[in-house]
Amino acid sequence: MPDKYYYLIASLPYLQFDSVPQITIKDFFRECEKDLSQKEYTFLIDSAASGDDPKNLKKDSSFFRAWLEFNREIQDSIFEFRTTKGARLFSAQKDDLKNALEEKNPFLREKAIEKIRWDFLEGEEYKYIFDFNRILLYFLKLRIQARLAGFDEKKGKEKFENACEVNYE
Repeated sequence: MPDKYYYLIASLPYLQFDSVPQITIKDFFRECEKDLSQKEYTFLIDSAASGDDPKNLKKDSSFFRAWLEFNREIQDSIFEFRTTKGARLFSAQKDDLKNALEEKNPFLREKAIEKIRWDFLEGEEYKYIFDFNRILLYFLKLRIQARLAGFDEKKGKEKFENACEVNYE
């Protein structure tokens, strides 16, 4: 089983925060399927499908476990902030997260939270150059990029108005 994926990683488009993805997640998986072992490809697909499921902490990737722990810390801090009206934050990124959560505009708030996640991933990149963990890291960054690109103000307003609409019939 190869542990270096020079060609695959070098052929993937560069990802930059707050820009439109140059590759879809579907196309990314298609490229990975060509070069990854069946075990690694299954790991990637399962990790993508199960997301932040705590069962993934048992998976054989120190990077992925670190990501899950970091992301769980962010989620717990968001929950604490919202339920205690900002009284407590557990995250190591307290100042950045507090500033993000105090943002009034929901889009800018989500974008700021995703930037914290992105920065964590960028801080891990130097550890994983051409190995499978770099592919996982790329996927997570691509997922953030795709999520942000999917935000649409007009559709968001429509959903909000439909959710708040009172039907008297």
